[in-house]
Amino acid sequence: MLQNGDVLAGSANAHTLAIQYRTGETSLDDLLERIAAGLGGRKAAVIGIGSHHSGENAFYLTGREVVSLGSTLSGTAQQDFWKKLGTHIAAGGRIDLLACNLARGDKGALLISALQSTTGLSFAASTDATGNPAFGGNWLLETASVDVRDIYFAEPAIGRFSGVMAQWDSQTKLVASAFGFWTQLIRSRR
Repeated sequence: MLQNGDVLAGSANAHTLAIQYRTGETSLDDLLERIAAGLGGRKAAVIGIGSHHSGENAFYLTGREVVSLGSTLSGTAQQDFWKKLGTHIAAGGRIDLLACNLARGDKGALLISALQSTTGLSFAASTDATGNPAFGGNWLLETASVDVRDIYFAEPAIGRFSGVMAQWDSQTKLVASAFGFWTQLIRSRR
């Protein structure tokens, strides 16, 4: 599981819908169904996915799907997922990828470019550690200068997230990773 994943989900602000799932138990189609159900026919202004990174310029999407430059360019299942996810985003919207170092270097820039080309949407990702500044991270997605702390999370709750998106504890290494999914709705929930 993503260390402190419950803390992240519980830190969602009043305008954000948080959906958590277990990667090892969730398929891409299952994930899309959960997103559609959560949105209830509404479109999100932005959708954020938070995950542990799984190596250089890669992150876990589901247990069998690791997003990387190679899988994005050659994986039709992933391409279909990203295109379908885009149908849940309002015009001019964006997908935020919260994973440490995802967009670092040339391969990272190519990954973000490939995702944008596949979907026709804007993506934002980080070139450094993503997470609590007290643990060496920040909430800035440098590729688009987006501060996700202000978009998705509420104070002081987000301060209780004690780590970064690359930080594993001993239990996490033994189980399938899980990560949170956040959508910033166009309208406030009432």
